[in-house]
Amino acid sequence: ELKNNDEINLVWEGLPHNIVYSAEAQNIIEYINEANRKKVFNKKIILNVITDLYFYKYLNKYFLKNSFYELLKKTSNIRFFEWNKLNFFKIITSNDLALIPLSQRNPMEYGKPSNKLFLFYKMNMPVIASATPAYKSIERELNHKVTFENISDFQSILEHYIENKENRENYMKDANYLMQNKYPESSISTSWDTALNHL
Repeated sequence: ELKNNDEINLVWEGLPHNIVYSAEAQNIIEYINEANRKKVFNKKIILNVITDLYFYKYLNKYFLKNSFYELLKKTSNIRFFEWNKLNFFKIITSNDLALIPLSQRNPMEYGKPSNKLFLFYKMNMPVIASATPAYKSIERELNHKVTFENISDFQSILEHYIENKENRENYMKDANYLMQNKYPESSISTSWDTALNHL
């Protein structure tokens, strides 16, 4: 079930730069603002952000910024949680869907592996992610809607999962099966060991 009768709760987790200055994240924030203004859904969309409270804008040493205040400039449809290892799991799993927006124009983001997607799946969290090669590969294996190319795609996938409980259940059933049978913890650990031993 959705966790709140009056809200759609989306969760994002990561480093402050990757939401405060990301064009892809900005597109999603603008969509949330517009969707709530136009009442696209019969519930309010809330973006729950888990990140560090402070960060430096340049070179990790210049111009200290407050992440919460920077995000409040962009939207009031937000709840902010300072990242720590004690509340990380509880906060994420209190939401309905996890988001991984990555810029297709940034090679560092576009080339990221599926680690974060797998982390969310291990928490039994359905995920909507940008259409990077790694995430599209998992999408093909699952045969469920996972990735979006643009905001129109994003809204379509959001509707697909928010408005149909069975779609969410089937997505997570198949994601759990994939994690247990093709990407178990032991297999992932072995892959990392092999890679590190070749450095």
